[in-house]
Amino acid sequence: MKAQKPRQDLYAELGVRRGASGDEVKRAYRRRARAAHPDKPGGAAEEFVAVQLAYDVLSDGRRRAEYDRTGEVSDPASRAEEALLRAWCDAASKCDDPAACDLLAEAKRTLERALARAEAEAEAAARAEAKYAGAAARVERADGERNALADAALSNAARAAELARLARAEAAAVSEALGLADAYRYRAERAGASGDATTIESLIKGGFTVFPRGDWQ
Repeated sequence: MKAQKPRQDLYAELGVRRGASGDEVKRAYRRRARAAHPDKPGGAAEEFVAVQLAYDVLSDGRRRAEYDRTGEVSDPASRAEEALLRAWCDAASKCDDPAACDLLAEAKRTLERALARAEAEAEAAARAEAKYAGAAARVERADGERNALADAALSNAARAAELARLARAEAAAVSEALGLADAYRYRAERAGASGDATTIESLIKGGFTVFPRGDWQ
């Protein structure tokens, strides 16, 4: 699994100690995100993204443990795996009878909806960026003083550009997740199923199996 080094210690990024609780991490994130937001005086898109990354990792128990162990954070490839797992678990939680549900197909449909949503968000943000940048280029002050209107438009353009980047990254991860899903096929065998299919554990006990495509008989 590929990983990357963050620009600085993620705990320092949020200003919390290494043993900080989840609530402490959340409070620190909200405080730092407000200060770093591109729309705020002194804020910057790069700073805002770094704060978001720190929160994304430190608020996720598995990723936080991995970061504590290695000092690295997962790249978009692992995000794809996480997206697939989320869609898969969501499909499993909604099915009362795994023998009657194609859980893998439902997970793929969930991913396809997420991909369409992320692509639409990226396009909308890109349009907003162009709109604000165009507005900034067309407004002037006759006296040559600071152009507050242009500054505001450029700030919004920077924010829209960052939102577009994040949405494109999400779309890429979900698209990759769909590719990962193609490595599996699904079948269920009603061998002593209990009827409770709300967890992966109960599905396994009920005869549920997911086979990598290469093992499909």
